[in-house]
Amino acid sequence: MPFNEEIQNSIITYCSRDLPNDSWYADAFDFVKNPELKARLICEFKNTRFIYKIFEGLAVSDELLLAEVRMQIIMYASIYEAILHYVLFDEYYKENSIVKKLLIQKVNKPFSIPKKQLSDISSLLVHNHKTIIPYFQTSQKREIEKVRFDEKCKAAFEIGLLTEIVKQKEKSADILPDIKVIDKMPTFCSELIRIYEVRNAIHLQAELKKEIEYHLQLSKIAYRRMQPFLEQIKHKLKYDGLY
Repeated sequence: MPFNEEIQNSIITYCSRDLPNDSWYADAFDFVKNPELKARLICEFKNTRFIYKIFEGLAVSDELLLAEVRMQIIMYASIYEAILHYVLFDEYYKENSIVKKLLIQKVNKPFSIPKKQLSDISSLLVHNHKTIIPYFQTSQKREIEKVRFDEKCKAAFEIGLLTEIVKQKEKSADILPDIKVIDKMPTFCSELIRIYEVRNAIHLQAELKKEIEYHLQLSKIAYRRMQPFLEQIKHKLKYDGLY
């Protein structure tokens, strides 16, 4: 049974009070030329903030607090991934070799040997009673869905879409304790990768209090990094004449 109208209005008023207006969201994602994707990103970001305000208003704790922070991690990670995917493959793919390489993979293919030659060398193709299968290495097109998020982050860093956040060089910077620099990439990139990793593997068996504290910190970082994430992407797109 739904809340009565008075309670509904109170909740909506509370949740909307500190959130930006529609023009802010439109400006935040104005670099996205795909109108459907842009509308979806705005919707996801609005929903994430609105749902967070509901939990905040309830002053949740324990299991509900865990639900709150997990929801934020999942939704923010999806926004980060969608934006990176769009910018890399819609804006840079045609002209950028780094992005093109994401859709090429090395594979091993069995080498077809004619039966006559195979019979001549069959004794050589055995080791420890196991048959050795000759193969050659080649390249083939990779399905775009197979490109991992960490690969997208690395490519974004290599082409200059993502850079270091100056404040993160300070000793008092808000950084997760288990964040490690990956392939000499900025801490910022490592954070995004970690957010996405947690989004894909929420550990239910972990000790509750410890898990809540960790995910709460991660959810805050997921929110706080959105602005520099968008700003860095816009800056690079402007520099390259794509925005």
